[in-house]
Amino acid sequence: MQLVISDTELENIVEQLRGESLVALDTEFMREDTYFPILCVVQVCSGDTLFCVDALALQRPATVAGLFRESGRTTVLHAAHQDLEMFFQETGELPANLFDTQIAAAMTGFDAQISYAQLVRELLGVELDKSQTRTDWRRRPLSDAQLEYAADDVRYLAQIQPLLAQRLQALGRTSWHQQECARMLQPATYTADPANAWRRLKGLARLEPNARARACRLAAWREREAIERNRPRQWIVRDRLILDLARECPGSNEELAEIESLPGPVARRYGARLIRMLAEPAESEERVEIEAAVAPLTREQRELAKALRTCLSSCAEEHEIGAGLLANRVDLENLARGRRDLDVLQGWRREVAGDRLLALLEP
Repeated sequence: MQLVISDTELENIVEQLRGESLVALDTEFMREDTYFPILCVVQVCSGDTLFCVDALALQRPATVAGLFRESGRTTVLHAAHQDLEMFFQETGELPANLFDTQIAAAMTGFDAQISYAQLVRELLGVELDKSQTRTDWRRRPLSDAQLEYAADDVRYLAQIQPLLAQRLQALGRTSWHQQECARMLQPATYTADPANAWRRLKGLARLEPNARARACRLAAWREREAIERNRPRQWIVRDRLILDLARECPGSNEELAEIESLPGPVARRYGARLIRMLAEPAESEERVEIEAAVAPLTREQRELAKALRTCLSSCAEEHEIGAGLLANRVDLENLARGRRDLDVLQGWRREVAGDRLLALLEP
């Protein structure tokens, strides 16, 4: 295993890998006190060749894209979303082709959220050392234990990929996997949209409609502030405070001071801005979208969602996959509300379950 500590060395590796059709990658990053993750290490495995790239030592992090941009190359990742987010953030690019081993495993009889270590144990009988799971990847120099852990996280990816590809082919599900991986390579997936930040808030349904609109406005502002300051969103304003502010709607500093969940530093820094935002009227289109998503189900809709759940479970059982791979509770509730722009009604999911769900909705 070679440790790469310069842009020149990485460029040489990119050239060395030219023409390789399959490259396994993994990343190690930290996201404890920032909004955006900090890329610390990139692990690379192709055939018998294994490298660990010290990303913090690079002057041009975008050089990393050379590892995955070749049009004829498939990049192997496990649970790829965070790695892809990292690559897009650092380079503005995504792999030309993707093979996600977690998705492949979920489509061939394993648990939907199976870990890399569990999958390696199941397929190869190898027990991985996870002692460095909580290590500080920003610390330099990297220790031998950290480097060995990082190497193991990619060493076996290239070995389990063909085993999973064979299982997919035997079950006739290769196209399922290709569709799912293609969806993960959409740049919009990794671009933050503050307008949708309200979807992360729990407890909106307990607010009355005007308060919901205020909470959503505050959530969008918080997201923009977190991005600008590169700090975790909960460090800006906690969820509970957003809900309390939206519910009480203070119109003055005196009323603001009565909010028990409001820390003094937040009041001093953002108080005037919070009062102004709370006083703004909600756009009608904004209100309609929020209400459609979080308003409590009617009795009829609850019964329909229950029937949809039963149908989904039956479809999943017939195909020996987890129901969560097809749709979640929110998807089914949205179906019951009348939404039709959902993943379960598209592509391979529609073949497996979508048409049967629609038959319940549109007899």
